[in-house]
Amino acid sequence: MRTKFKKVIFSSLIFCIAVLAVNSSAAIITIGIEAVVTGVTDNDNLLEGKVAIDSIITGTYTYDTSTLDTNPASDVGNYYHYTFPCGINWTVGGFVFKTDPDNTEFLVHITDNYQEYVPDYYGINSFNNVPLSNGVKVESIYWELGDFNGTALSSTVLPITAPVLTDWTSNWNNLSITGGIGGTPPCYEKTFGVTAEVISAVLVPEPMSLLLFGFGLLAVRLRRIN
Repeated sequence: MRTKFKKVIFSSLIFCIAVLAVNSSAAIITIGIEAVVTGVTDNDNLLEGKVAIDSIITGTYTYDTSTLDTNPASDVGNYYHYTFPCGINWTVGGFVFKTDPDNTEFLVHITDNYQEYVPDYYGINSFNNVPLSNGVKVESIYWELGDFNGTALSSTVLPITAPVLTDWTSNWNNLSITGGIGGTPPCYEKTFGVTAEVISAVLVPEPMSLLLFGFGLLAVRLRRIN
């Protein structure tokens, strides 16, 4: 009876794994980053002195690999995202810099052997963003990598892995956050700007993938016991 019960449990687990695998959204890619602030322009103290050189930026950005490329050129990829959870969510100095989930406009821009100026390019840009906790508006959040050797990328397809920073040999690694208050955006009366260099980029496993992995381990365990 006990062996039969284990077989039922094992079969049920296999069924659950199969169902979850079919229904999981494998197209959603989330990348975790860590960056070091290299410059701050904030003459009006909009960031309240909380962001300085050597401050650490942490967080994630998310995109969907099923998003269509709107650029017809074979060596350029423009992937605009307009729905949550796609976008940026970064933290530094107690402030959260993130894409507006209710008005998302987030671009992943890729070029592969495009031109002499910067043959390989990988960039993310969030155009509509949530204001800071102190009411300051965030105009732009972006990060870009460039490789003058043209060896970092082999296509303009949205990658399913994080950028390998050591592949980008041209020392083009720019993260930027800008914003302000007053006036008519983007012409603010008071402005701030933050620049940084990303020092780590890793793929963040989806919760569904972790669940599938856990079910898989349990199924293997039951099979061995059986």
